[in-house]
Amino acid sequence: MNETDISSKEKYYNHVNFLVDCIEKEYKEYLENDLHDIIFETVDSSEIIIYNGYHMDILQNSNNEPQEWKHLVDESDHWQKVISAMAFDVLRSDVWEEINERDIDY
Repeated sequence: MNETDISSKEKYYNHVNFLVDCIEKEYKEYLENDLHDIIFETVDSSEIIIYNGYHMDILQNSNNEPQEWKHLVDESDHWQKVISAMAFDVLRSDVWEEINERDIDY
């Protein structure tokens, strides 16, 4: 695992802001791309989603609860895939909240 520290709410939301900075830059640079796609790709490829050691920190430090994660897993999936899907869903929700707070026009 790399050295990203999301062990507190403050550190976690600093990372969320970093992701939104990247999303905003890409969206402005490639206006033909759909913001939903950029967000999905950014969250899905973020270090804190790729390395499952971060997933519990995401779930513990987010102000959101997992909502739409069930479509990302099958009934037979291992519990770690369930945790991963919930972490992805929560991080995506936090990114959307920050985008809306910044009033990014999409």
